[in-house]
Amino acid sequence: MSSAHDSSPETGRIDSVGTPRPVRVAFPVHVSFDGADFHVDEFTANLSVGGIFLPVAVEMPVRTRGSLTFRLSQWDEPFTVQAEVVRSASPERMPNDTPSGIGLMFIDLTDDHRHRLERLVNGIIDGSVTEAIRRSLSRSGRTLLQELRKRPTDQKVMFALAAQHTEIDTLIQDGTPPAILRLLRNPRLGLRHVHKILRDPRTQINTLLEILKEQKWMGDGQVRMLFCLHPMAPLAKVRDLLPLLTRPALKQLAGNRSLRQPLLDQADRLLKSRSG
Repeated sequence: MSSAHDSSPETGRIDSVGTPRPVRVAFPVHVSFDGADFHVDEFTANLSVGGIFLPVAVEMPVRTRGSLTFRLSQWDEPFTVQAEVVRSASPERMPNDTPSGIGLMFIDLTDDHRHRLERLVNGIIDGSVTEAIRRSLSRSGRTLLQELRKRPTDQKVMFALAAQHTEIDTLIQDGTPPAILRLLRNPRLGLRHVHKILRDPRTQINTLLEILKEQKWMGDGQVRMLFCLHPMAPLAKVRDLLPLLTRPALKQLAGNRSLRQPLLDQADRLLKSRSG
């Protein structure tokens, strides 16, 4: 199946029996996977005509079958198909650079289902799906922020992958958590955008941890400072970052009374140790 880090289509790959794999595309839509004794709600990482990947933090037995339901767009009726787990791994069992989750293979697709999936996959590859969202946003007569706030989360997440310039700023201003998380995979995201995300107290811990993983962001002193100041930043991670800050940055932190007390104490100690 697919990888949670795949943000572009894969073509030409061959599986273990010599069959070309279906092209996979990023498709962050809300999905329900239901069986007799389980219920999973999650945003997909990606989709192909053959199946779907859900980045959930639980394991499910391979060959588990259930009913998979999602919408191909807000205008479509719910798309429901039987699916089977073909890959399952919890975070504890996977290396840091390997996504955890469940890979689901579609079972007994009808011709209509297959046609709709092919049309969606091709539309994502050629950009027409994103452009359709962009056109509908621009035609409303409202500001982009006003229109985004009326849109379902899955459209915002899809839009985040292709957003440009002021669109990125508007998505950050809107602050929908799954869209902010997906923005981190947008190649047009810059340091100033990351600064804005870190200044927003609504930014959730999973987004903070994704920023922490990226040296291209954490190599910036302002990013490190803003991470340490964020109220949702894990205390242990901030403790590890404080010794990496410059003396002026530590001095600024030590004078910030909104910083959590254990971190204020650590900043004071580090300042004193460097004063000599």
